[in-house]
Amino acid sequence: MNKNQNTNNTKYLKKVSAVVLATSLAVAGVTSILPSMQSSVYAKNVASVKSTAAASKTGTTLSTKGAIIADGEKMLLLTDLAKAVGATAVHDSKKNRIVLTKGKTKMWYDLGNGSVIARLEGSEIGEIYKSKEINGTEHKTGKIYVTVKAVASPFGYRSVWNNSNHTVTLTTEGLNALNITPAKLNPGYTNVHVIYPVISGLKNEAAQTKINQTLKAHYENILKSGEGKSGKMGASHFKNTKNEVAGDYKVLSNSEGVISFRLDSYKSSNGDRAAHSSKGMTFSLKDGKLIQEKKLSVLPY
Repeated sequence: MNKNQNTNNTKYLKKVSAVVLATSLAVAGVTSILPSMQSSVYAKNVASVKSTAAASKTGTTLSTKGAIIADGEKMLLLTDLAKAVGATAVHDSKKNRIVLTKGKTKMWYDLGNGSVIARLEGSEIGEIYKSKEINGTEHKTGKIYVTVKAVASPFGYRSVWNNSNHTVTLTTEGLNALNITPAKLNPGYTNVHVIYPVISGLKNEAAQTKINQTLKAHYENILKSGEGKSGKMGASHFKNTKNEVAGDYKVLSNSEGVISFRLDSYKSSNGDRAAHSSKGMTFSLKDGKLIQEKKLSVLPY
C-alpha cells in the first residue's frame, strides 16, 4: 500500500472519528424492541483456505474457513462479501479505495492501516471497520479482508452465523420488505455534503411518504441552521478552511414493522471546530408515525 495514501486516509480518519458511533451507542430503548440487523459471534481460529459461496432464495452463504480473525472478529474477503450482496467491486488505485455498487447505492471503502472507512459516495461522514491486507506491497494493494458487517449493514443485509458448519449467510430474510436508497440535498453551493435515506416499496404509500418527508426535513433543518450561521459570518477567512455542512445516515434496524435510523451530521463555520450531532429516529411502517426520537452521543477526538 502506498505510504502517502495511507497518511491521507489517517487524516481523514481523524475527521470522521467524531461522528462514528460504537454499536453500544444505538438508540436507547430501541434495541429492546428492535432486533439488530447484525449478529456477531466469536469462533476459534481456523486454517486459511479459499472462500466459497453458495446462493439460495433466502441469501448467499459464505464459508468462514478462510476467515482471518482479529480481536475476536472474523474477516472475509471484501470482494467475496460484495458478490454475496450482489454488488460489483472496483479498485480505485489513485484514491486507495474500493468502490462497491449495487443499483443506486454506491459505497466507498477507503483503505487504511488496519481499518477501512465505509461511506456513501460523496459523503464526508463514514463508519470505521476493522480490516486486514494480505500480500500487499508499498506499490500494490493486496487482498483486503473486512468484518462482515462492513458490507452487510450498508447494503441492507443481516448476517446469520453457523459455527458448526463454518459458514455465514448474508440474507434479507426477516427484514421489512422495502428499499432504502441515498439521496442528496443540493442547495447550490459546493461545501454541502448531505446524504439522506429515501425508502420505497412500501405497500402503504401514505406511510412511506410521511417517513420520507420527516427524514428529509431533519436534514433540511440542519442545512438551514448551518447555512444561516455561515451567512451571518460570511465566507471563511481562514486559509484552507471553508464553511460546510455534512450529513449521513445508517440503518440501525429494519424488521417487525418498524425501521430505525441513525442520522449523523456536522457543521463547521469560519474555521471553527466542527459541531457534530447524531440523532436516532424510529418509525412505524404501518402509519409512518415517528415513534421514537433520541439524541445520541458522538465519540470525542
